[in-house]
Amino acid sequence: MKKIFMLPCALLLALSFFSCSDDDGTEETDYSALTETTYSESVWNTDELDTARSVSGILDFEKDAILELNKARNNPKAYAALYILPMKDTYKGTEGNAALIECLSEMSKLDSLGTLNFAQGLYECAKEHADSSAVAGAFSHTRVDGTETFDAFGKYGTYSAAGENIAAGQRTVRDVVVDLLIDDGIENRGHRKNILSSSFDSVGVGYSDQHTRYTTMWVFDFASNWVDK
Repeated sequence: MKKIFMLPCALLLALSFFSCSDDDGTEETDYSALTETTYSESVWNTDELDTARSVSGILDFEKDAILELNKARNNPKAYAALYILPMKDTYKGTEGNAALIECLSEMSKLDSLGTLNFAQGLYECAKEHADSSAVAGAFSHTRVDGTETFDAFGKYGTYSAAGENIAAGQRTVRDVVVDLLIDDGIENRGHRKNILSSSFDSVGVGYSDQHTRYTTMWVFDFASNWVDK
């Protein structure tokens, strides 16, 4: 049975189209295995994870975002320990730090989830949405011209599962990826699920720094078995 998950939020929105969901509804809070001193950035082979670096015609920020996603997926434990755990005592979200603690616990139990490869069609889908939303001052999964998310995906390629995260206002790649992983205020953590889904193997990231309301706009389009049209 196919399910669609829609998550409204002010500056973070996630939408996923999966053939199934592996969410068991449990909430974990144990992250005792994580310490900041256990890991270093040397755990990542960035040459292998930097799958968009040689692509021409896309922004460095867009390439950097794919690398950041792949770091989180390749070694969730290290990513959580190095970049999320240090925020534990100062983070104040709408849930206090509950979402952060939950994120730490979940990532502390994950092994490698596979590398996301750059897909030109997903990039074009994400980039068009980021640029047109920026000009219109819009923030929605629905495209500015009224096209729904997965209809937009279908213009650029075919897939068996797909998801989209959008965010606005974050100034750095790490800020936006960490925000999406923590997923504060989002009941079923749709952004985190998209980033940490082992179903996805392809990605395109669109970025604009011209948003008329929030300055920055980020669109992350994920898919499995993606084929460009």
